[in-house]
Amino acid sequence: MKFNFKHLSLISLTLVIALVTPVSAITNVKTPVIQAQADNSKLEAATQLYEQGLEQYKQQQFSEALQTFTQVLGMMRKLGYSQGEMLTLYRLAMIYEDLQDYPQAQSAYEKALVISRKLNDRFNEAAYLDYLGVVYRRQEKYQQALDYHQQSLALFRQLKTPRSEAIVLRNLGMVYLGQEEYEQGLNSFQTALKIEESLSQPRTKAVTYYMIGLTYGYLNRQQKAMDSYQQALSLFREVGDEEAMQQTLRQIREVQQALSQVG
Repeated sequence: MKFNFKHLSLISLTLVIALVTPVSAITNVKTPVIQAQADNSKLEAATQLYEQGLEQYKQQQFSEALQTFTQVLGMMRKLGYSQGEMLTLYRLAMIYEDLQDYPQAQSAYEKALVISRKLNDRFNEAAYLDYLGVVYRRQEKYQQALDYHQQSLALFRQLKTPRSEAIVLRNLGMVYLGQEEYEQGLNSFQTALKIEESLSQPRTKAVTYYMIGLTYGYLNRQQKAMDSYQQALSLFREVGDEEAMQQTLRQIREVQQALSQVG
């Protein structure tokens, strides 16, 4: 069976994508970096506008947020605050991704990447490399996506950040699925799962089990797919994610049907 990202419904679009990038690690540094020098009135104004853009984004007011962060970007550049410029570019890239304007997202991430390297900010450098991989994957430019994810993975391993390493491994798995390299995709997901076994994050483990089940399905190893989906279902139930549970149950029913035909 040929893999198609369109086959991934609820979990891929609302859960997997939310978990395949180390977003929280970057957002944790957004405000302190900017507010640290907020005694400057112009910087304080830029900070307030940045927060306004964040609120607009949370409300899914993407056009308004795009205008706000574009204004903030100009202000940060005039002020010469590179880190504020980098973080604002990251926010713009996220909005462009939501708008499915991948070339613009790619451009913003590339600019943020350049700044992160100038600042010797290795964590954000690794994160932007990963984000670029995701953007290339969504444009079905799989080789470029692999290149960026592999660079990101190597850097996160140097930094000894297992959660981010697992996230990038899942992203690599998604690229391999797009290339119909199912065994390699399976290996990436299983390696991510080994890392997650030591982390107290049942939701991320559930997603990885789900992706392993999906991959086994494409390899026509239906009993293995069933076992993985059952693991995912148990974990989704543990965290109370009703929508993900229902999606996983649908996958289980499809596998049950496939197994009955074999039997």
